[in-house]
Amino acid sequence: MAGRKIAIKAVDWAKLGASIPKALSADFNGFRVKHEEIRGRLLLLPEKPTPIDWSYYQKNVKNQALVKKFHDAYSKVVVPRPVDTESKNIENKKKEFDIEAMKANEETTAAIAQLQAEIEQIENSKPFEEMTPEEYVEKHPDIAKKTLAEMKEMGFR
Repeated sequence: MAGRKIAIKAVDWAKLGASIPKALSADFNGFRVKHEEIRGRLLLLPEKPTPIDWSYYQKNVKNQALVKKFHDAYSKVVVPRPVDTESKNIENKKKEFDIEAMKANEETTAAIAQLQAEIEQIENSKPFEEMTPEEYVEKHPDIAKKTLAEMKEMGFR
């Protein structure tokens, strides 16, 4: 079972090899060969182990007490499987991330629309060089107020 799951994973050796420095290419190639050997051996393993034929050993082994002892010990072996405690957390985090991504996408779309409207407004406005000071003050009253306040601070009326 584990052998089959590992076999599903594919390694992009070309991409991985491109990121390896030339000085380490021999070590990398050795690692690649070793990986392929182990992967090949894993692929040869059956998905489930073949069951032990205890009747064969009971017929052919003279010491029946030893066979019984091994059989009892083998039947008591329990291979613990890891308990999945993180899948729910991962799913919850994924949902939270999806919600955050959707919100960010909506905010970005709104900001883009606002900026596009500002760009259109700027492009459709009269060029700065052709404006009179009165037109500029009328178009930008906030800048005019700030300029007047700064002028008063400097002593101008």
